Amino acid sequence: MTHRHGFTRIEALIFIVVVAILAWTVVPGCGSQGVVGPEPPPDPELLQREADLRATLQQLRDAVGLFLSDTGLYPCHLSDLTKPASEPPAGGLDPWSRMLPINASDYKGPYITTAGGGLPWDPLHGNRNWVYLQAAPGVGEVHVNCMAMASDGTYYSTW
Repeated sequence: MTHRHGFTRIEALIFIVVVAILAWTVVPGCGSQGVVGPEPPPDPELLQREADLRATLQQLRDAVGLFLSDTGLYPCHLSDLTKPASEPPAGGLDPWSRMLPINASDYKGPYITTAGGGLPWDPLHGNRNWVYLQAAPGVGEVHVNCMAMASDGTYYSTW
């Protein structure tokens, strides 16, 4: 009796099918699922407007910080930052959201000025709808009023 060496065609076919199934389940991206092309480059105009938005937020936050440094209180409203020194706001907020009077001699405003007067425009959305927290624990925080996602993957409202 002679001994044959090797596999039969059926055994080889079964082996190939098993290896293909293992490869399909183990190697991610087999088939059409998971095939991802390169991301499109970010829009340079959008990136510039986002940079302007970050800068404007920093200006507002700096103005709140100066107000706090001079008066010992947070402004009740962001519009208090634009009042001239001759017309100081009547009161401000302490860290626990309590309204307290402001000593007029401590107020050195305006803390922020714009060409058109009032608060600065949001360079990305074209409005002045800033979110200003007046309740503890976030008294004095300034954010942009938008729930959309920025080009860096974060939400504008978290900036």
